[in-house]
Amino acid sequence: MVIADMSNVIFTTVATNQLASQPVAATPIVLRSTSTADTMSATVFGTISAAPGSSAKTLTGKIEVQTSASFTAITQAILASAPAGSVTAFASGTAAIGDIRVDAIPADGATLTIGLTGSTQAYRFKNTLAAAYDVKIGASVADCAANLKAALNADGTPGTEYFAGTLVNPYLLATVSTSVVTTTDRIACDRQLEWTFTESASNFAKRVPLGGIDGLALFSFAAGITSAANPLTFSTEDHLTDTLPALMTGTSPSVAIGGDKCMLRLFSDKTITYKIQSTTDLVNFTDTTEGTATLTANTLTLVTLADLHEFIRFVIVTNANTTNAKMDARVIF
Repeated sequence: MVIADMSNVIFTTVATNQLASQPVAATPIVLRSTSTADTMSATVFGTISAAPGSSAKTLTGKIEVQTSASFTAITQAILASAPAGSVTAFASGTAAIGDIRVDAIPADGATLTIGLTGSTQAYRFKNTLAAAYDVKIGASVADCAANLKAALNADGTPGTEYFAGTLVNPYLLATVSTSVVTTTDRIACDRQLEWTFTESASNFAKRVPLGGIDGLALFSFAAGITSAANPLTFSTEDHLTDTLPALMTGTSPSVAIGGDKCMLRLFSDKTITYKIQSTTDLVNFTDTTEGTATLTANTLTLVTLADLHEFIRFVIVTNANTTNAKMDARVIF
């Protein structure tokens, strides 16, 4: 009896764009692009408060944004579409700090414009508040400073210290001491764009925020790249080792089948949706006739592919699990 040679190939994931580092402490993720055209959503997957989770944030071109959640570890990051520029992610670093000293009570209608180059907000000092971002002129420079601080933070008493329709300044957090308003960047980083503090009259002594420092570089996307992750190997035949991080999806490198029949041998202790794609040129991929399928948790699944294939790859379509999975995925041919 002659036993034919068979190959048993474990599926892995492609990781041409790997993570550069992991956070050393819980930190929001700061994201920036080199292109103003990049306004897509970025989703970061990893560990939040000791549990797997994710946080999505919409990029705003060259202006930095940060996730609302703090991560102690990262497994994957995905952009909703390919970026025009280079997108980089950092851990929280050091926030820039500046100040505004009110030297004279502004005249009715005087303005102070604050923000980053190309994205500023004018604050108008008024005896009678009439529109959003109007700041009440006080009886003293200290009163004016206190009202400006309240307007920047949109705290205090809307309608009294500033017009009630005023929103929180998206870039600066303010504190006040007598006639000096201290402005601290809401994101701890070295801003890519320059700060802009201008006024219509000489009422203020201004120091734009300085001293911002980027935190540890975590991952990046070059133009056209949409995913960052470290490689995974789906090998846990004893069903004891976690191999698929929570919420993570991915696509394997192509496996050369050589025009033969092949069989999938799959296991996961959690529900995973997957599909197989086929190609002959390693460029154009088509879903196989089996279509999208779902692994039943804790069930060994054997699937014989109906057609002959030159190359195939394994695609995790959906992984809604919020805990890590034990996954073993192989092709036998």
